[in-house]
Amino acid sequence: MAATEAAAAIPVLRALVAAVTEVGRLTRELADARARHESARTAAMEARTHYLDVRQARLDGIAAELAGALAVGADCPVCGSHEHPHKASPAEGAPDAAAEKAAQTVYDNASAEEHARDQHVRDLSTRLQLAQEAAGETDEPVESLAERLAGLERTAAREADLRAKLTSAEQARERSVALRAELETRAAELETTLRHLTEERERLEEQLSDVRDEHPDVDALLTALDRDHQSAATALERLEAATRAAEALAGAERTLTATAGRAGFDSPESALAAALPPERVAALNSQIKTYADSLAAARATLDSPGAAEILATDEPDLPALSDAHRKAADAADAARSAADTAANRAARLDSLQRDLTRALSTWAPVRDDLEVAARIAAFAEGKSGDNQLQMSLSAYVVAYRLTQVVAAANERLAKMSDQRYALEHSAAKGAGDRRGGLALMVRDDWSGESRDPATLSGGETFVVSLALALGLADVIMNEAGGQMLDTLFVDEGFGSLDADTLDDVLDVLDTLREGGRIIGVVSHVTEMRERIPTQLAVTKGREGSTLHVLGT
Repeated sequence: MAATEAAAAIPVLRALVAAVTEVGRLTRELADARARHESARTAAMEARTHYLDVRQARLDGIAAELAGALAVGADCPVCGSHEHPHKASPAEGAPDAAAEKAAQTVYDNASAEEHARDQHVRDLSTRLQLAQEAAGETDEPVESLAERLAGLERTAAREADLRAKLTSAEQARERSVALRAELETRAAELETTLRHLTEERERLEEQLSDVRDEHPDVDALLTALDRDHQSAATALERLEAATRAAEALAGAERTLTATAGRAGFDSPESALAAALPPERVAALNSQIKTYADSLAAARATLDSPGAAEILATDEPDLPALSDAHRKAADAADAARSAADTAANRAARLDSLQRDLTRALSTWAPVRDDLEVAARIAAFAEGKSGDNQLQMSLSAYVVAYRLTQVVAAANERLAKMSDQRYALEHSAAKGAGDRRGGLALMVRDDWSGESRDPATLSGGETFVVSLALALGLADVIMNEAGGQMLDTLFVDEGFGSLDADTLDDVLDVLDTLREGGRIIGVVSHVTEMRERIPTQLAVTKGREGSTLHVLGT
């Protein structure tokens, strides 16, 4: 928790350290800039005094300058005479047009330098004010703030390790939960299989109990059945032997009777009485003995104990027992297969976990870079909490230029409004602005209040707009390396001014014209004809509009 709070406080404290450092640096730069501006202002005043002196000296000797330009027989530009009996002579060291122009150039350069220094002072003042607003009212030294920042950064450095451990623990918990769920599912399946096998075993035990009868177990039953089967097989073999012997005897008797009949005897006995040979007699005796032995053996088997019961007992249902045994074996195979499947799944989950861990480790630097880029983009767009002014980067650059324009415009506006109005650049949001930094307010020094430009009257709005336009022209001139904008046009707007304000505005325009610029004014105001020496009058007529040049 402490590391998280330290990480959250670091950006604020870092911004505060930067702001306090910036305040100290700008304070020193502002003091130096003010000293340089004062020197430039003094130089400009001296250059202006010198320029006025040179100009006055030239005006004092203008008669000699005009006389020097007269040609024989040419008209005098002053009196119109063709004769020039007493030409004025220039005084020693009298300045000419080139000297006046050189003095004016020195004055213009000094004035431009003074204006640039003043603009630099205003710029530093605005930046210092913004830095002081960012620094707040803290009195803590920057060294102490830096030490606190270093401590917070050391505390926040432990956040990454704690987050890694927390992430590892959460992943282990998730794996445990997943494994537990799978084991519970597998246990439920095994319990179902065990229940089925138990039921099958009980059914088979019931069948075995019925088959076992008085035998203690199945092995005893199988032993008794095997013994009885062997006894029955032996008896059956003996019976078959006796039957074969009887059949053989019957066949022999039939053969003997037939033979005796074919031999002409009435019966075998009569043939036997007919003195058979000894070999024949021996053969017949052997057959009789064999038959008698077989018959005796069969009778002995049939007369043995338990033979009658065995012959009367039904044979066991061996196919049913074999089918039950096969089903039990199949169930055991299915259980082994399920256990193998579960083991394979567990191994696969371990492999997937290792792959996921490696993938997350590979993605971590990309995620960190994305967070840094997102914070920088949010700061540049003015959406970040670290951007205390809530101002986008483009708006900040434009605001810097706007501060210069406002400073230059205020010089004109003060003269045009009789020192009443001044423009203020505000970092707050203006009407309809999504971000701050480009708002303007009009300060009324007579009432001490700041007003929104929308509350100005038509004439006041024109004066403020004209001051901004002239201020923008001054800033452009400075930015263009001192190149002067020689021609300016002002279209309409003068009809909404009262007489005093109109005089102030025309005085400012005259000042620009005296500085060497050409000022073009488009207006329908009659009073302005007296103040504008050179005019282009447009007159409407049936044949169309006509243009006349007046005042030349």
